[in-house]
Amino acid sequence: MHLVYGERDRYVDKRDIKELIKIVKEKEQPVKILKDQDHSPWEYDVAQEVYEEETKFLDKYL
Repeated sequence: MHLVYGERDRYVDKRDIKELIKIVKEKEQPVKILKDQDHSPWEYDVAQEVYEEETKFLDKYL
């Protein structure tokens, strides 16, 4: 489990995301908050960075 979240997400309630971040961190899993990003679409360079990090993360389990 891990979380990637847009800092300016207009769909996920702030209370819900705080609780979700807490749960993910309690499980010692990564949380990445994308500065100035909405739920979607993310800026191209931000999305590319996330994809690269996600690939590295998943490679640990494959």
